[in-house]
Amino acid sequence: METFVSQRNYILAERTQFAGIRNCAKRPNVVQHSEKHNLEIMILTDKFEISKKEYLSVIFKRLFQKQWYIFIGLWLFAFLFLFEDNLDAFQVFIIAFSIAYPILTAFSYWRFANAKENKIIFIEREHEIHEDKLISRMSNGSESSIQLDTFVKAFEINNVYLLYINKTNSIYFPKRVFKTTSDELWFRKNFYLKVKNKK
Repeated sequence: METFVSQRNYILAERTQFAGIRNCAKRPNVVQHSEKHNLEIMILTDKFEISKKEYLSVIFKRLFQKQWYIFIGLWLFAFLFLFEDNLDAFQVFIIAFSIAYPILTAFSYWRFANAKENKIIFIEREHEIHEDKLISRMSNGSESSIQLDTFVKAFEINNVYLLYINKTNSIYFPKRVFKTTSDELWFRKNFYLKVKNKK
């Protein structure tokens, strides 16, 4: 009889323990934990600012990438004309233009970088990067959100990513702003390359 009662109590204890486990599985905190796996992935960069020297260095490199054939052609013609004994007006113009064009181009970008209305380029900021948008927060309190589809092209120059919203305006991404190498790899795969590979 005692053996039967002991077995019966053991079975009841097992059932009670199973019911407790089943009830725990229904608790809200368990569901909320599972829902976390469905949250949108994003990364946040360090706060950063760029100097005018750094900005102009990248812009000039990008300019040369786009117009190298113009510079090389002008300098080549100017070099050949320098060995002519009697220069005509066209040759003099080519020599003068080959010297003036790079100087005037550099001056125009220098003036752009130093214009009062463009100070926002050099304000401290941070980027919040999602798979479908980029949110930029400036130290002056302003904020902008740009959808991935808005970007038209992307380039990588040395330690900088450039994401263009149109032919002239771009978002500047120094590689140093990423908190970890994994963050940069995620950005490169899920954002940068999507823009770069656009057709």
